[in-house]
Amino acid sequence: MTRPEVATVFDLDDTLIDTAGHWPRVCAVFAARHGHQWQSKDSAALHGNGHWADYVAGLCGRAVTAADVLDACTTAMLRECAAGKVRALPGALDLVLEASRHGPVGVATASPHRFVTAVLDGLGMREHLDTVVCGEDVLRPK
Repeated sequence: MTRPEVATVFDLDDTLIDTAGHWPRVCAVFAARHGHQWQSKDSAALHGNGHWADYVAGLCGRAVTAADVLDACTTAMLRECAAGKVRALPGALDLVLEASRHGPVGVATASPHRFVTAVLDGLGMREHLDTVVCGEDVLRPK
């Protein structure tokens, strides 16, 4: 009898790393610069949204493009990472290590490559992953 292949795929934000307040905060700051007063429904709309940059651009009255939002908010999140504000959730690295004992491990996330690479490298997780897929890698993100 052959043993079935086992693989584990994790989401990133709020599964392996604590970004619950970070993405909404940097998006709110960006939107405020373009006249939008952020609301709790805006934070909720970001969660699991592969088109989050389009959403924020829409809040700004299309005065900016989704690419502008993506660039500015990702840069702000990289500053959060550099300042040590984005951390692994308790036990996350241990969970990745344990999963890797049983088969390939990957991350699938709507977050942008620049952020994902920086945070995974900074937290020492990247070396334990077999693959990482970001929203930019697929035609239809989350």
